[in-house]
Amino acid sequence: MNDPVAAAMPADPPPDATPSPASPAPSDVLVGDDGRPRCAWGSRDPLYIAYHDDEWGRPLRDERSLFELLCLEFFQSGLAWITILRKRPAFRAAFADFDAATV
Repeated sequence: MNDPVAAAMPADPPPDATPSPASPAPSDVLVGDDGRPRCAWGSRDPLYIAYHDDEWGRPLRDERSLFELLCLEFFQSGLAWITILRKRPAFRAAFADFDAATV
């Protein structure tokens, strides 16, 4: 049986996928000092760069990662995401590295 929801979802891009140099970059995309294109919001602060490059837009499939994202999103309410990224080590310590069974 065909799943229309799964069929509509784009495939995960390969980790090293970058736009072709021949295609023009949208104005909200900046090329970093390392030559990697990034969204404008994720191109300045080192925490944002790491989050943009390694986490943002990537599917989460394991329980610990999903629980961490749920908790961080909850605490983010009303705050800038960079604030949460800066406090992430403290959250990990307070929430037993986001082990749901321990919490």
